[in-house]
Amino acid sequence: MLNHGKHEEVIKNARSAIDYCRENDDINRYWYYKHYSRLFYALTLMRDHETLMDETRKTYDEAKERNEKYGMYTVTEALAIYYRIQGRHSDAEDYCRQTIALAENMPDKKMYPGIIYVYQGLITALLSQNKYDEAKQVFPKYEEAVVKHEKIREEKSQKIILLERFYLYYDYALCYAGTGNYKEAEPYCVLMENILDTEDYWNSCGANYFSLRIWIAEEKGQYDEALEFMDKMLSDQYLFRLNLPNVLTQKARLLIKAGLGDESIAVYDSVQTIIKEKYNTETNTKLDELRTIYELDKEIAKNERIRNYLWFSVAGCLLLVIILVIYIYYHRLVRNKNRGLYRRIKEQEQLLEEVQKLRTTVTANEKDDEQQHLVKQLHEYLLSDNNFADPNTDVVKLAQILATNRTHLFETVKAVTGKTLTDFINGIRLDKARRLLSNSNELIETIAERCGFTSRTMYRLFRDRYNITPTEYRKLAVSESE
Repeated sequence: MLNHGKHEEVIKNARSAIDYCRENDDINRYWYYKHYSRLFYALTLMRDHETLMDETRKTYDEAKERNEKYGMYTVTEALAIYYRIQGRHSDAEDYCRQTIALAENMPDKKMYPGIIYVYQGLITALLSQNKYDEAKQVFPKYEEAVVKHEKIREEKSQKIILLERFYLYYDYALCYAGTGNYKEAEPYCVLMENILDTEDYWNSCGANYFSLRIWIAEEKGQYDEALEFMDKMLSDQYLFRLNLPNVLTQKARLLIKAGLGDESIAVYDSVQTIIKEKYNTETNTKLDELRTIYELDKEIAKNERIRNYLWFSVAGCLLLVIILVIYIYYHRLVRNKNRGLYRRIKEQEQLLEEVQKLRTTVTANEKDDEQQHLVKQLHEYLLSDNNFADPNTDVVKLAQILATNRTHLFETVKAVTGKTLTDFINGIRLDKARRLLSNSNELIETIAERCGFTSRTMYRLFRDRYNITPTEYRKLAVSESE
C-alpha cells in the first residue's frame, strides 16, 4: 500500500493493529512495535512531522519504561529514515548510530533484514557529508550484516536475495569514486553487473547501476562512455523509474562536454517539450479537479437550498396552521360571547317591555307627579314621527316644545331616569337601531342615518352600550332567527 501511495489506509490499519495488540497481552510485543514501524514510515512519507514526532516520543518513552530495546530500536530507526529523507544527514547519522548500538544486544532474528537498511542509511549519510574515511570504517560491519542475513536465510532453506549485496557493492563503488579512486570502484561495478545478469534485477536496479556508471565516466572525463551508458538507461525498460527531464538535462550537459552542441540543443528542446506537456497535463488535471469540486459544491449548495426551502415551507405551513387554529378558537370565543350578549340584550329588552307595561298600568291608576309626566311627554314626543332621528334636536328646542326651561328639563330627566338628556335620547335611538338591525336588510349606514347618528358615532355608542358591534349583532340576529 505504501508503494501505491495509500498512506492514510496504512496508518488506519496500523493503528487498528496497535490497539488490538494493546488489548491482547498474549501477543508478542515484537509485532506491536512492527505495526508502529509501519505507522512511522507512512507518516514519514506523508511528511506529517508533528504527528511523527509525537508518536515516536510516546513510543520511545513506553519502550524505555518497559525496558523493551526493540521498541526503542524501532523509534530510532524511524527517525533515521525520516531525517535521511529530509536531507538532514547529520541527524540521520546520529540516529543510525543509536539504532546500531541498540541492535548489538538483540537477537539476530529480530534485526534482519532491518539492520542492513540502517547500515545503508548510515553510509548514505556519511557519503553525503563527504565523510569517506568514516564510511570505510563502517563497511566491514555493513558487509558482516549482509553475510549474516544470507546465512540466516540459508539455514531456513530460503532463497538468498542478492539485492542487499548489490547495494553493498553500489555503496562501495560510490565511496571509492567519491574520493577519485576509480580503479578501486571498478571491481564493485563489475560485481554489480554480474548480480544484475545473474538474478535479472535490471528492471529494479538497472537505473541505479547506469546512473553510477554515468557519474563515474563523467568524473573521469570519458564523455562518450558516459553517453553510451546514458543511452542504455534511456531505453524503454527503465523509463518508468526515471525523472525524464532531469536525465535528459544531464544528457544535454554531457553532449556539450563531448563537443556535440547541436545534439545538445535538440535534447534541451525535447526537455522543454516534456516539461510543457507535463505542465499542461498537470494544469488540466488541476482544472478538472477544481471543476469537479466546484460542481460538487454547487450541487451541495443546491441541495442545501432545497432543504432550507423545504424547512421554511414546513415551518410556514405549521405557522399558518397554528394561526388558523388560534383564529378559529378566537372566532368561536367571540361568537359565543356575542351570542351570549345578544341573548342578554333580548332578555333585557323583554324585561324593559314588561316594566314599561307595568309602569303604564300604574300610571293609569295613579296620577303622575310633575317630573314623571314631563319625562313621559318627552318620550312620547321623541317617538312620534321619529323626532329622535332629527339631528337638529337640542335641549333648547325640546324645552320650548315641552313648555319648560332647559335646566328644569335636564334635572327632571336625570332625576327620573338617572341619565343625562343626551344619553336618554341616544338610548331611544340605539333601541330603534337595534330593532332595525334585527328586522331589516338596510345598510348599517342607512340605519345610522335613520336613527339620527353618523355611521362612526353609531358604531361607537352601540359598542359602548351592548359590548358588540352593529355588524356582529346583525349576524347573531340572523343566525338566531334561522
